[in-house]
Amino acid sequence: MRLPVLLLAVSLSCLAEDDIPRIESGVDVLKAGQAVIEALRPEREVAGKPWAGDLAALSNPTRDIAQRGIRSLVQRGQVVLPDLEVLAHDIDPLVRTRVAEVVMGIGGTAATPLAILQSQDEEPRVRELAALGLGRCQGDAVRPRLEAMLDEKRSEVRTAAAAALGLTGEVAALGPLLRADTEPDSLAQRAMTDSVARLVARPEAVPVVIDLLARESGGRRDVLLTALLTVTDPRLCPALLTLVRPAQGIPEAPPGGRLKGQPQAWTTWLALRALATNGDSRAWEALCQIAADAPNTELRETAAATMRALSGWQTGAGKTWQVWWSDHATEAAARIPLDTFLASLRDPTAPVSRAELAAFSQAQLMPLVDAALGRTGWWAARALQALRADDPARWSQPLLARYTTSTLALERIGLVLIVATLSGPAAADTLTAMRAHLEALASRELAQADDQGRVPPDHGAERAAFPTLTQHAHAKP
Repeated sequence: MRLPVLLLAVSLSCLAEDDIPRIESGVDVLKAGQAVIEALRPEREVAGKPWAGDLAALSNPTRDIAQRGIRSLVQRGQVVLPDLEVLAHDIDPLVRTRVAEVVMGIGGTAATPLAILQSQDEEPRVRELAALGLGRCQGDAVRPRLEAMLDEKRSEVRTAAAAALGLTGEVAALGPLLRADTEPDSLAQRAMTDSVARLVARPEAVPVVIDLLARESGGRRDVLLTALLTVTDPRLCPALLTLVRPAQGIPEAPPGGRLKGQPQAWTTWLALRALATNGDSRAWEALCQIAADAPNTELRETAAATMRALSGWQTGAGKTWQVWWSDHATEAAARIPLDTFLASLRDPTAPVSRAELAAFSQAQLMPLVDAALGRTGWWAARALQALRADDPARWSQPLLARYTTSTLALERIGLVLIVATLSGPAAADTLTAMRAHLEALASRELAQADDQGRVPPDHGAERAAFPTLTQHAHAKP
């Protein structure tokens, strides 16, 4: 009915009032036609709805006008959702597509029902945008709907659903996303693997990943292992170790053969590589055995590379790792309790016990300081939380010693921040000593710069940090 009404409106707008004979009775056609024209004007506002013109713009054939309407509606937020739900049933797929764009821009809990409704639209482009919109929505129904959309016939919809699952942050979606192993479309497969990588990086994902590593097999497990190559969480070390032990029975590949053509060898190779970033001293013995004795050359070389990454030792290859293990087995036995404890601290839900911290020296716990100096990421915040749980008096001298030997201004500022955050009676004295060291360093550098005729380093940022942070040192934790 839209077209006849529009034609009527246009026709009536072209008529001059004098050309129409006055009708003494019945319907005033000119007046009715003028009312239709007014109703269809985009700029017309309905009482209490200043966004009426933006809604009308969604059906405008001019893209720029439609885009302005979309942006305006997104800025207005969830108040426009009831009107958008009406337009979501419009006969024109272009209007429904633009509605999906607005819903995607609004997101949140309120937009979820409409996004789910549009995810069942007959138009593939609407379903695709609705899937992306669900990635910005919240609610119990979001993840199940997106997982169901991974079975869509249209690859572009599967791609959008996979990307959206990664944006939800729900680690329970990891299992369904492992179908990337059998996904025929390369773009959809890439979206699935990217979302797996995004989700496994979340600290709460580790228990789910450990369970999946034990339950999954073949290509699905390999998708997960590939994603772990960019993760750094030693809580995964024991689970990965169970996957590398079969390396001792994997024979050499035939001439010109590739590990990826041998399922078990490929899985083992991926697990060995994942241990380079997720392993610790608990993996040393198995890695040394594989590096020394595995029948497969590639696996031996990968195990050796992982050992170099974990231990810092740049020893040779082959049997030399057997000798290395004989020399360091006692060291590993002493280090395993510390590495196990440090790995357990990565659980964001686990309480941090001062008694457990007291079982290790400040030198042993210095990796927590290294992590806290990272300044970003959840592990930096978690490491600082662990340091705050310890006795602050234990850290005054170790942190001061590290400060006085540091040659990096950013590291020194970070150490000042840590001391101030730990608080305690000794914090003010430690900060005073740090400031004295900084001034002595600045004086030496100034004298050297004068002698050599150059500009001395600027310590303004370091000096500016002290007053504010010193106040924190006197505050109650």
